Amino acid sequence: MLEDLKIIKKDIKNIILRIKLDGSISLSVPKRVGKKYIQEFLEKKSSWIESKLSYIKSLQASKPPTQKDYISGEDFFYLGKSYTLKVIESKVNKVVLLEDTLNLYIKDVDNKIKKQSLIKAWYKKQAFECFQSVIDRYAPIVKKEVKALKVREMKTRWGSCNHSKAYINLNLSLVKYPLCAIEYVVFHELAHLIHPNHSPKFWSYIKAHMSDYKQRSDMLKTKLA
Repeated sequence: MLEDLKIIKKDIKNIILRIKLDGSISLSVPKRVGKKYIQEFLEKKSSWIESKLSYIKSLQASKPPTQKDYISGEDFFYLGKSYTLKVIESKVNKVVLLEDTLNLYIKDVDNKIKKQSLIKAWYKKQAFECFQSVIDRYAPIVKKEVKALKVREMKTRWGSCNHSKAYINLNLSLVKYPLCAIEYVVFHELAHLIHPNHSPKFWSYIKAHMSDYKQRSDMLKTKLA
């Protein structure tokens, strides 16, 4: 763990620990802090560091294919966890999430377009419910009412906010990522209801209410299936 550790001494008040998706660890520390204090800090954070490195390793080991065939054995991500698709012939079309599998019940098991449509619809339903739940938890912080939530496919961004109308748009693919990453994107967009742009005040506001927002944001840099 310590072999990838980079210690940077800065004119700051608190220690800042960051873990990048390549597994490297950076520790920004106040200039006055000694080696003993740094060692004690790392020991206290050892479990957290190991869990983050384990998560990063799991992402690197399951790089998604460029295109899905929607056949049994393929992996699909949901809330940061990989599930194995199991296609089952059935009279009723439905998608059921189990402990380790994503079961797709369908009349025509060879109809790729239909299978894709069913899974996409399932993702959209789960996404809307999850995103709305996160909004309900974080909206009281910004003390603003969200008048509409829209979930749609986006190619270049995770979310957007219409400040004047109080609309929040979120990327459908976001539901594939861990909940803590989803919380960051939701809170990021909610914060725009107060600070419409990415000014220093905006980032200070984000940091004040979500001190680990950079670590959460880093999770979104890996493409998931």
